[in-house]
Amino acid sequence: MNPLRIVIADDHEFVRRGLAHILLSKHPDWEIVAEADNGDDAIRLAETLKPDVAILDLSMPGRNGLEVTEHLHAVVPGVRTLILTMHTGERMVQSLKKAGAAAYMVKNDAPSRLVDAVERMVAGQSFFASQNATSSDDPAPAQYVLSARENDVLKLLVSGKSNKEIASLLSVSVRTVESHRASILARLGAGSLGELVRIAIRDGLV
Repeated sequence: MNPLRIVIADDHEFVRRGLAHILLSKHPDWEIVAEADNGDDAIRLAETLKPDVAILDLSMPGRNGLEVTEHLHAVVPGVRTLILTMHTGERMVQSLKKAGAAAYMVKNDAPSRLVDAVERMVAGQSFFASQNATSSDDPAPAQYVLSARENDVLKLLVSGKSNKEIASLLSVSVRTVESHRASILARLGAGSLGELVRIAIRDGLV
């Protein structure tokens, strides 16, 4: 039987090394085939190496863990993804399930539960649990759900900029801004600009 092949993506090297140590101390036959410190490199490595498992930080430079998961689920469906984050809540779990993630946990749980989660993934099961879970109505902060560019658009939207003004400031087309706006509303479950303003204030973006 071939060894389990894993890619780890987190923008902090000590976290990546810690995760690798946790996994290999229990399963020395497993192989960490690559590490990445941003979402774009995680995608590139996963597409090239086609690992069995990708362990992804939700918040990292470039494309975040949610975006990486969506991409891999569509392009490299054989890779099962596990998301690590500091944020919990049912809305977060539902967003990750929709993106195609197979597992999710807060980082504080990793020392005691990471190996179990990966073992379950390998067995074809899902793992969406946390001993530190908050209430089901606790939403994840916008900056951890949206991409870096979507966060840029959100900040400009709530500052009162029009789609045309945002397009000019970001050097993109108005159609691209409209697409980002629709994605932001969908990801955050907002139905209006007023709700986006409330969310941005809540999450300290303005």
